[in-house]
Amino acid sequence: MADAGGTNDATEPAKQTSDTLGGSSPSDPSLERMRIRYGFYKVLAGSTLVGALGVLVPGAIEFWQVFFDNKRQELELRITQAQQQREYVKEFLDTALIQDIEHRLRFAQYFSKVSTTDFKDGWNELYTDLQGIRNTIRSEIHVREGELRRLLAVEEKSRSVEQQVEIAQLKRELEWRYREVGYVERGRSVVPSRQEEASDTGGSGNERVPISFLIGGGYDPSFLGGLSIPVPKLADSADGSVSRLKLLLRPHHSILYSLEQRAALAVAVNVDGAKLFLVRRGTGFIADPTLAPSEQIGEAYYRGNDYDRGQLLSRRFFSWGETEREARIGNDSAFLYSQVDLMHRNLNRDEWAQLEQHVLRQIIGEKRAIVFAGPVFQQPPQAVVAPQGLEPRPVPSAFWMITIVIDAEGRQRSIHSFIVPQNADTIAGPIDGLQPDKFRTPVKQIEAATGLTFLGIR
Repeated sequence: MADAGGTNDATEPAKQTSDTLGGSSPSDPSLERMRIRYGFYKVLAGSTLVGALGVLVPGAIEFWQVFFDNKRQELELRITQAQQQREYVKEFLDTALIQDIEHRLRFAQYFSKVSTTDFKDGWNELYTDLQGIRNTIRSEIHVREGELRRLLAVEEKSRSVEQQVEIAQLKRELEWRYREVGYVERGRSVVPSRQEEASDTGGSGNERVPISFLIGGGYDPSFLGGLSIPVPKLADSADGSVSRLKLLLRPHHSILYSLEQRAALAVAVNVDGAKLFLVRRGTGFIADPTLAPSEQIGEAYYRGNDYDRGQLLSRRFFSWGETEREARIGNDSAFLYSQVDLMHRNLNRDEWAQLEQHVLRQIIGEKRAIVFAGPVFQQPPQAVVAPQGLEPRPVPSAFWMITIVIDAEGRQRSIHSFIVPQNADTIAGPIDGLQPDKFRTPVKQIEAATGLTFLGIR
């Protein structure tokens, strides 16, 4: 018994030792302290995080609210500035652009001061550009004044038609440039009246005029004021040889055109001698776009013979207007085949050309005129031109012209009428100066030769 009890006493301490080495007892004080400490840190960290978030989140929200408010205010300011800039530009467009250089300079300088930084450079650049334009125009004035003095030094009766036209053109160009760089007169509004806008001559253009612009408003019967003078009318013919007529409307003039004869029976043109321009000739003759090819004669009829494409009236009669561009449109309209005819080259370049210059000299200056011109067709024709494969075309036996001229006041009125035959005498060769009286013909005789009636001319 004693051995058994001894065994029990020996094993109990071993078990205790095993428990001590193998783990911690639930009642270990250090473990309990660790657990308490862990719980405290957990509570502290959570409270700290919650507190921090409670402090930081509202601050962050407030920060971004302030940030976006500032951005919104900045954007609104920029929008307001842009609107103000648009108002400045609108004011500039409404007023400054229609003023002379000095006023545009003042506007540009003013806006460069009141505009925001984003727009100052643009206004300063415009101000510099306008100064350059002003200096250029001033230089042009000096040059043109010199040219005008040179031409005016020539005795008036010795001046050629070209010199007279050039003098009138230089005077107009100088007047435009004076206005461009001048100050607005005292007592005049910065914004022009409608009457002033309507009388503005505008700019000039040197570009080639498109064919679509060659169709104009036509001849004005009341151009001279007072009695109306209409386009010549074709009298009823006994044989009905001319039955289809068409009135072609062109810049400053109209053409009474026979579709059967494929010829202009009469050209009626208004001419303002104070607005003539010296315009370059152009690029050559073209078909009339308002007529079918079968209704007009073209280049083939002038090839391989002695006939020029004789303009019934020189292009200089049409080269006038408020602007050079308008004059060029008139100039180019003279190069349509519908208003030229078979004219012997000697007649075209001598008698007829000199008669045209004689008439132009009477018009240039402060005068207005109506001019009629056309061919005379003899029955039977004295000659025909028949290109291969094309229908023969009679050659005119003569050409006629009638002029009605009034002065600037409309008081003095002069009428002159001529017939220049196309015969052996006029096609013989160069002549030493034209004698207009040699070709003077009563209007009634022109009516008898052409079958036309001229109302209001006696």
